[in-house]
Amino acid sequence: WAGPGVPANGSFSNPLTVTMDRWRAIAAKFASDTPAARTWSGAGNWFSDTNWSPACIPDAGDAVTIGAGNCTLADPVRVATLTVRAGATLTLTNWSTHLIAAGNVLVTGTVTLASAFGNADMSNRLWISCANLLVAAAGKLDAEAKGYARTDYIGNGPGGGRTFNGSYDCGGGGHGGQGGRWQRTGTNGLAYGSLTNPENPGSAGVNVASGKDGGGAIRIAASGTVTVNGSITA
Repeated sequence: WAGPGVPANGSFSNPLTVTMDRWRAIAAKFASDTPAARTWSGAGNWFSDTNWSPACIPDAGDAVTIGAGNCTLADPVRVATLTVRAGATLTLTNWSTHLIAAGNVLVTGTVTLASAFGNADMSNRLWISCANLLVAAAGKLDAEAKGYARTDYIGNGPGGGRTFNGSYDCGGGGHGGQGGRWQRTGTNGLAYGSLTNPENPGSAGVNVASGKDGGGAIRIAASGTVTVNGSITA
């Protein structure tokens, strides 16, 4: 099941029970129950079956390869294994999006997030569960500046920095600690979240001329090993 109306943890429930206490948008996504190797090419949403070869949305038993182009994933999915090849990009959106692989995940290309977001927007994170994760030498998990977005005067996020009366003095965004402060009139962002087990996206620093977006959130749950020969950036 996919869409903003799916209840929490309901993406793989069959049947799905929904309380109609508000307007909901829910889409049923069908996949083959015969395990296969499926390769993505082109640009579009993960649930576009025509971008897969053989043409079918991957199921939990499939060995999946993002072979070329840019694939966008906005809902939780289960696969057997995942490979993101060099030159290809997998972009995750929405906080609840969860890539679950029963086996290994190999990244020689890029796994990244949608752009930085405001306080009222749906946030996102890069969330992968697997047996073993290998980020190869050219591979990248990229959440750089994919957290709360900057504005001219007040940075988004619970630890957003502030300027003083619209001046050019600036305050850095906070997260596990307070943000930095330039001169006496900038206001540094407050600390929030956990210092030892962080889960939140980073808040934005602020400056009228050149504030910066906060860093995105990355969550990796591997039952085996995580090997990073490439880069993980946030």
